[in-house]
Amino acid sequence: MEGHGGMASTSNVEAFRAELADFVARFSEPDGSVYPRPVANPEAMSGMNMDGMEMASDVEAAHTEPDHAGMDTPVEVLMLAERFYFDPSDIRLEVDRPYRFRMLAADVTHGASIQFGEGARMIRLGPGVETELQMTFTRPGSFLVYCTSYCGPGHDGMQARITVV
Repeated sequence: MEGHGGMASTSNVEAFRAELADFVARFSEPDGSVYPRPVANPEAMSGMNMDGMEMASDVEAAHTEPDHAGMDTPVEVLMLAERFYFDPSDIRLEVDRPYRFRMLAADVTHGASIQFGEGARMIRLGPGVETELQMTFTRPGSFLVYCTSYCGPGHDGMQARITVV
């Protein structure tokens, strides 16, 4: 029944849930929002031998603005749709930074519509099927995400919010 509103593959859903739990734990903010940012790759330096290297203190180092580092590489955003909520339900993102949304419906077919004022971006989420979408928000604001595929009596309240700063 997959793809027709039936139950999703349990292994896909559970694996995605575990990855989502790590994502939320890593990027949770005190206000309850999730604020994904670029992550430095610690493995890149793990094999380096630093023995015998000297660091001169009288040499000026080149500094980069952390807000602009890695702007070309999309930041992953995970989102789970399930009767009758999106997880996470409050996401904070940055203007002009590319994001790669990875979304999955855990139970039945859901839709995710991201409202941009005059228009929207709609994504269909089949049960147990990961869907990817790359987006860059070009202006700050608060954007509503809501389910566009009737999923039961709590459907009307199935919403999330993306705040772009």
